[in-house]
Amino acid sequence: MIPGDGVSGSFCQKGVNMETWYYVVESIDGDYANLRRTDIESDDLKLVARALLPEGIAEGTQLKYELMQYTSI
Repeated sequence: MIPGDGVSGSFCQKGVNMETWYYVVESIDGDYANLRRTDIESDDLKLVARALLPEGIAEGTQLKYELMQYTSI
């Protein structure tokens, strides 16, 4: 970070989080999927609407979350 550049840590000037997170689809329940982070040690699940996820996901699908978008990896 350069002092005075308006960028602090992992955030850009407009406040958009620029971090990348990795998930695996643990389960699918109707219109929702339970995701577990794989880039850190965590047993917590994140409930996400399937409309926000790539088409064709299934249990075990690996996902990357970056720039407010999920992509299959």
